[in-house]
Amino acid sequence: MPIIPPSRQFAGSQVDSNGEGKYIKDSIPQLIVSTKVNTEGVFTHYLPSYKQDATGAGVWMHQFQIRGNFGTGNFKEKYYIAHGANDPVVHFERNFKFRFPDLAKIGEEIKEGRKFRIYPPYGNISKRVVTNNINRNATQEGIMVFDVPASNAFSQIQDYHNRPGFNGVQAPLVCDPDNCALVFTKCKKDSGGGNPWVFQIDLSPGSAIQLPEALRDSDNLHNLDDIFIVKTKEELMEKLRTFFNGDVFDLCMQGYQGLLVGSVPGFTPPTVAAAPVYAAPVAPVSGLGAPAFNPASLVVTKSPTAGGVAPAPAVAPVVAQTPVYAGVGQPAAPQSVPVAPAEHMANPMAGTGALDLDAAMKFLGKPKTA
Repeated sequence: MPIIPPSRQFAGSQVDSNGEGKYIKDSIPQLIVSTKVNTEGVFTHYLPSYKQDATGAGVWMHQFQIRGNFGTGNFKEKYYIAHGANDPVVHFERNFKFRFPDLAKIGEEIKEGRKFRIYPPYGNISKRVVTNNINRNATQEGIMVFDVPASNAFSQIQDYHNRPGFNGVQAPLVCDPDNCALVFTKCKKDSGGGNPWVFQIDLSPGSAIQLPEALRDSDNLHNLDDIFIVKTKEELMEKLRTFFNGDVFDLCMQGYQGLLVGSVPGFTPPTVAAAPVYAAPVAPVSGLGAPAFNPASLVVTKSPTAGGVAPAPAVAPVVAQTPVYAGVGQPAAPQSVPVAPAEHMANPMAGTGALDLDAAMKFLGKPKTA
């Protein structure tokens, strides 16, 4: 067997030090605009409807919720909330806030002159919006999914749609296929603590375009309902169990339907994939110098979830087990609980001992209560 010397960089060596988990499938091409990627902004066109709702209205955007800051120490991630109000972490958070209101408060920490919020290990919920877009500077990349915050970002598009013009008529939709607006988007790095998102909408001749048929056809657009990585309730409960004292976990999960007692066979801590790198736009940012649109350069990549059989998502092997349910008259049989990783053990809310309220308050950076 040969001896292989180690390399500084190799396939899979790029680790996301922020620990932020991905919630959109790797197979879905994304248009990224942030303070680190496409820092000079991009010129985009919002594409029309990918489906109809129950009334026949065309649906062209999808609003969803994610939970961020989920974890302790450096082990934090984000995940797509697929189960709504029946999400186990939603249930736990609601009861934790009721039973431990002091521990549930959001703290603050100042690092390098900047103020950061400190959340309890169950994290926080935020709303986001995804749309189908093309990058005017790189139409050869085809149709991509654009993911932005709902508040202060996509809300600017909604405000534009709802604001009546001088004649009292509402503005046309930015994704009108016959007069598709050019939208410049940028996320400012130094916003002075204000809203970093900038959206500029241009419907002038030469900027707004008539979309070719390939960009109107819903079969070519990504199904925005089916682009997310869905975590099971059991996986979320197992992670939550490692973040809190066992008694606290059991207390705050009381009343949750289908609560499994004990560990799920085959559960392993998630790994975090490296973030993809995207090229910055070619056009300068000053003004709305719209690059020329060349339909011949457009590459339409058929959505892996539209107009056909969606690829089967990768799932962990199913291990047969007999679940033990905790309920009235059914005491749970003692079973093994996974030991929290070393980096979590400093958290006084984790482990199996009794909860030390003062130690927990100190851990969260909050003043001691009387």
